[in-house]
Amino acid sequence: QQQAGKVDDQAWQVAIVRGQVDAARGRRAASIASLQRIALETEKRGLKTIAADARGAMAKLRLTQQIM
Repeated sequence: QQQAGKVDDQAWQVAIVRGQVDAARGRRAASIASLQRIALETEKRGLKTIAADARGAMAKLRLTQQIM
């Protein structure tokens, strides 16, 4: 049971990184939408740390967009 939780957490983290990579490849809008879905879904599941990571990634994307 605990091992399954670790795998699930890692899958969410990989999804966040994938969203960041998409943004770096120029798919910023799709990346932000994906990160929003991740944040909402992980929040529903009680994974507050991962939800915060997704929101942090979104904030960085929005900040870099404003700077450019």
